[in-house]
Amino acid sequence: SCERHISTTLLTNYLAWPFNKISTNGASYYSKVILSETNYIINNGILPAINLVTGLSLTFLIVSILIFLEPQITLLIIIMFAVGYGFSYLFIRSKVFNLGEDRNILNEKRFAEISDIFGGIKEVKFFTSERWHVEQFIKNARKFAKLQSQAYTLTAAPRYLIEAVL
Repeated sequence: SCERHISTTLLTNYLAWPFNKISTNGASYYSKVILSETNYIINNGILPAINLVTGLSLTFLIVSILIFLEPQITLLIIIMFAVGYGFSYLFIRSKVFNLGEDRNILNEKRFAEISDIFGGIKEVKFFTSERWHVEQFIKNARKFAKLQSQAYTLTAAPRYLIEAVL
């Protein structure tokens, strides 16, 4: 599968680095990048790209037929949609970028918390601090989920607006 290939390639590349370069980041960082980010790239990068190619192919076919039948009206409609979509893209792009940076930080915190819990499970059990660790994880997981939904809503909004107009 694509996810297996990407995660294996990342793992192989990281293991080829010298020790001093690898040791600058903790295990939770590499776990996050190799496992979680790979899944995110596939679901939010590769699959949408495949959908984009198929959608553009179908759109090209339909627009070609419409240009053949009514060229002036078709070109006017294309220009209107392109301008509208362009404005929405420019407006949303920076917001989604900022949400992505915040998402990466929170995702690292989630993985670090899990790594801390199970890396020091003796201490967690000895001091009976399970509840505190769970609360810390919940706090970051809640923020992470909120950012995920905001990013999805912002990126999907232009498409749904255009579909609503159609």
